[in-house]
Amino acid sequence: MEPILYERTQQARYSHLISSESKLCLEVYSTRPFLDIYGLKCDKGRALDSVLKFLDMDKSKKILYLGDSENDNAAFAKADVSIGVHSDRRLHPRLDCQYSIDFDRLPLFLRILSNDKFEFSNELLY
Repeated sequence: MEPILYERTQQARYSHLISSESKLCLEVYSTRPFLDIYGLKCDKGRALDSVLKFLDMDKSKKILYLGDSENDNAAFAKADVSIGVHSDRRLHPRLDCQYSIDFDRLPLFLRILSNDKFEFSNELLY
């Protein structure tokens, strides 16, 4: 279905059903058989900024961000430590993160991280 959806979406854009001035945003993923259509540009990097501002976080605090999708890449870029979670062995999304972890190891990693007062070291991932 993805090629058909993509083709129809492109046709709609070129036939001005979805104009370049439109606030609609298409999100295409390298490993998923679907498209996301949003009413505005979704950016988890900006969402991360908003959460940090809401929490009034001190800029000296290090940010660790975990994500499992290509739409996490903007937040990965803003984080001090970025960890891609491989939640489906059949998919290989293009994650722009520093580290990666398999989903089945995530609970242990988070438990150890918590026990270590959230002091990250890459040894925790192995």
